[in-house]
Amino acid sequence: MNQAAANGFRYSHFVGGDTSFGGNEVVVIMSKPIHTPTEPLRNYQVISAALTSNLEKDLKRAGDDGLEFKASVMFHEGAGSTQPVCILERTVGSNRKYSYRVLATARTSTMQKELQQAGLDGFNLLGVTFSKTLVGVEQVVAILAKEGE
Repeated sequence: MNQAAANGFRYSHFVGGDTSFGGNEVVVIMSKPIHTPTEPLRNYQVISAALTSNLEKDLKRAGDDGLEFKASVMFHEGAGSTQPVCILERTVGSNRKYSYRVLATARTSTMQKELQQAGLDGFNLLGVTFSKTLVGVEQVVAILAKEGE
């Protein structure tokens, strides 16, 4: 992705899923703007973690480095578990910072309370999905961010 970005391409979309050969893969689409020759350079980072606590730590480090969340998909692992894969983007030369919060719970009522508190704390919802842990627990996962901390 970073090599494509160095050639003027930008993240556009991505998706994860099963392949015809019995595996899983993530497909990233990069596109090159046609009429913007002064488009700033960008760098990309892909983050994936089986544990939501590790995902939040990785996102916090990325936010400190000025990486902005673009999208995520759930990637299916072997043993039936899933984990989020996130793409983040940084405009070269920008000094923006981001704070991220990851919420994960099996109960929607708990998620509602946590989302309300996060909103009061200034966070905006970026994405929400379902995941399945290694022990088979289904949970709702939400990724939130705010600029500047």
